[in-house]
Amino acid sequence: MVNMDLLRRRNNWVVFVFASIITVVQLLNLILGIPLTFVLTILGILYGVLAPFVYISNRPNLQEKMAPVMKYFIFLVIGAFYFIVLSLDPHIINIMSMMFYVAVMGIYQDKMMNFLTIIVSMGIVSYYFFTQGELIFHSSNAVDLIYFLLTFCFVSCANLLQSLFNNKLQAENERQRMEAVESSKSLQKMLNGINASLNSIKAYQDELNKATDGANNRAFEIVSSLDEMIRSFDEQTQHSNQLRMEIGSTNDQVDDMTRSINEMHDYVVSTQEATFESGRRIESLGNDLESFNQSIECTNRLIQELYKETESIEKIIQTISDISAQTNLLALNATIEASRAGEHGRGFAVVAEEVRKLAESSKASSQSIAQLLLTIREKMRLASDTISQSQESVEKNAQGMTEIREIFTNVGSYMKNFSEKTRYLQGFIGNVRGMMQEVSATVDLNADITNRNKNSLQEVLGLVSQQQEEIVEISNGFGKVEHQIANLLTQEK
Repeated sequence: MVNMDLLRRRNNWVVFVFASIITVVQLLNLILGIPLTFVLTILGILYGVLAPFVYISNRPNLQEKMAPVMKYFIFLVIGAFYFIVLSLDPHIINIMSMMFYVAVMGIYQDKMMNFLTIIVSMGIVSYYFFTQGELIFHSSNAVDLIYFLLTFCFVSCANLLQSLFNNKLQAENERQRMEAVESSKSLQKMLNGINASLNSIKAYQDELNKATDGANNRAFEIVSSLDEMIRSFDEQTQHSNQLRMEIGSTNDQVDDMTRSINEMHDYVVSTQEATFESGRRIESLGNDLESFNQSIECTNRLIQELYKETESIEKIIQTISDISAQTNLLALNATIEASRAGEHGRGFAVVAEEVRKLAESSKASSQSIAQLLLTIREKMRLASDTISQSQESVEKNAQGMTEIREIFTNVGSYMKNFSEKTRYLQGFIGNVRGMMQEVSATVDLNADITNRNKNSLQEVLGLVSQQQEEIVEISNGFGKVEHQIANLLTQEK
């Protein structure tokens, strides 16, 4: 396919080179004394014919159409020009300037043009050799003509070889240009793809930045919530530890009460046995009046000792009453602490209420026993007086012994009832102790669970804080990537 723009430029270049050389030669002729009319005739033929056609062929709307025509037109004009010049000035110099005609037409790098040029040149030279050979050439020998024509052929062959070489170079350049164009298109397509990818990455970066900002904010909220939960667990742990200490103190008090009740029960049992033994002795005194006086003295002493023992029992009952009051107060405090503990203290509140009821029952029982002991002491005092009177009179002693027998019967019944109550109190205190131990174990378990939850929350807090730092680092890294993408987009533009 012929490149019309290249052909047009070659046309202009051939005209420019040819016109310039001819103009210089004619100026030189004018300097050397050639007539002005001859010089003007030559230049008029040159510019009068070529200039209008060159102007027309370079019009934008006629370039494509005029370029091939202009090539052959220039070829004919230059050939006709040399033919006219030789007719006007038949000289060997003008014959030799035909070499320039062959050379300048070689600018087209066209084999057909080179072939036509050498044919026309050889025709003109042969024509003037045969018509004006003696005037122009130094010899009319046909051998000399052959040498002249061979010279033109050599020049034409040189132009042809140069044309072939240049055409190959031109084809190679055109191929490279086309490859460059294709590469440029591919590169442009690749750049467009990269641009689209960068825009997509930038859009994804924007979305990711929003997501990381949201994740960072949520991480801050989670950290705040975890801190608040850890503080709550700290407070719960403090309450659990305080409750554990109070329950431990309560357990100690319950243990003291248990020991006291056990001692009281043992003492009541021993007192009951002593009362039974005293009754048996009184029965023996009733059978043996002679030894009754001695026995009554012993009995009087025993009653006095029992009177003293009742004082000790009264003190123990007072201690139990005090313990019951303290237990009631402790149960009330435990109920208050259980209400503070909320859901976790509901079971303990029930236990504390039962302990309070038991304390009130123990207090009532203690008061009843104290009243009973007071009655027993009074009766023992009366028994002692009766025994003293019985020492004065056997008849009075017999009557007194009957009364004492009845009194000891009542004392035995009372002591039996008291023993049963103390035994019941022992069992109840044992149950309370078991419940307190269960409550203590529950509190310990709750404290341990709270500590484990606190440690787990601290680990989660550490992980969330680490994740937050990683999110910040990722966000900073994506900021750098976004900056690099912006630089790439700027460089591409």
